[in-house]
Amino acid sequence: MAVSRYELKPLDEMLLLCSDGVLENRSFGGVTEKVIEKARESVTVYGFEKAAEELCSVAVDSHCDDNVTAVLVRFCEIKPKAAPPRRKIIAGRH
Repeated sequence: MAVSRYELKPLDEMLLLCSDGVLENRSFGGVTEKVIEKARESVTVYGFEKAAEELCSVAVDSHCDDNVTAVLVRFCEIKPKAAPPRRKIIAGRH
């Protein structure tokens, strides 16, 4: 599936790009959710800088017979724009 444009949502945390060697090895069995779970776990344990390397290591340790590549892109926290101040409504007698 080709994606040329995607609008980030407030809960989007990272983008994971990986080769089929990472996705389709014995550890993950082609199940995207397992790769994502391992990526989150790896970020927590090893830090963002080493998480992609850990994903590749898992694939290699599983005797993968294909090339392995993984890239994690961390998104900045996106804060909603501040709403303009509301005008006070003062109820009174005219």
